[in-house]
Amino acid sequence: MKGLFGPSGRQTADGEQLHATLNAVPAHTWYAASSGGLTFVNRRTADYLGLPGDHPLRFGIDIGARWDAHIRMLHPDDHEETRKSLVNLPAHRRGR
Repeated sequence: MKGLFGPSGRQTADGEQLHATLNAVPAHTWYAASSGGLTFVNRRTADYLGLPGDHPLRFGIDIGARWDAHIRMLHPDDHEETRKSLVNLPAHRRGR
């Protein structure tokens, strides 16, 4: 798949297709940058988290989030397991 954003910063057709597909999935879906930082959450997830309509995560805008920044959005029972699984990423991918 080509990049989700072109040189002008506008979303590509591939990016639009991916977001449309993920927004149609009847589940909480998201994707992250290679650093592990969240870049996009689908509509269902954004609504569940109470993100405003103009939040960058609704549009796939990489804001340079840390690899563990999204853990606070998860249920407290999931924090430790998620952190452990992310720690297994190579350090250069975690942005350390």
